[in-house]
Amino acid sequence: MTITPRTTKHDVYTWTVSLGSMVKLKTRPSVGSPQNSKKNRKLFSGNFIECDGSIVFGNVNQIQKALLIEKMAETKPGLRKPAFTKVDQLRPGTSGHNVTVKIISTKMVLQKGRADGPQARQMRISECILGDETGVIIFTARNDQVDLMKEGTTVTLRNAKIDIYKGSMRLAVDKWGRVEVTEPASFKVKEETNMSLIEYELVNVVE
Repeated sequence: MTITPRTTKHDVYTWTVSLGSMVKLKTRPSVGSPQNSKKNRKLFSGNFIECDGSIVFGNVNQIQKALLIEKMAETKPGLRKPAFTKVDQLRPGTSGHNVTVKIISTKMVLQKGRADGPQARQMRISECILGDETGVIIFTARNDQVDLMKEGTTVTLRNAKIDIYKGSMRLAVDKWGRVEVTEPASFKVKEETNMSLIEYELVNVVE
């Protein structure tokens, strides 16, 4: 970025701005002005510079702040789009998965507390078979998540994790994740590849 200096009746202020460095101010006295005069050492309000065809008025500190804000906005990185994982890529002990899946079936396996009682005293857990075009897996839905698990619905699980239950994988979303009902997906679920049917064994490695 190049900023054209403008001449006042006192001093000429030359501003240079470069990406990755602080704004620097260089001053030199105007012709005929003594080097040691207070007038040349004083950065007075009312200075103006031209930047990209616009005139900027203000004192030195104000102009410096404005230029720094502009530089930071130019160099600010864009937000990254979340990466999505396919069901057949899920592995034990992993987390942070974003997956879009269709719900094939759902089954309530635990319900404590009265249905008409206080919400805080209820505990509901259902096991849902859901998947995408690469395979299916069992998802453990808890409490409010149970209401979203309806057959045929497409959901996006954000920041999901893999738990191991009786040697097999279970997909889950805790308080750090989110379950969202989304637009119906066009893919056909590959039900014959069930990732929860693969058995894993914990092996202690002694060095």
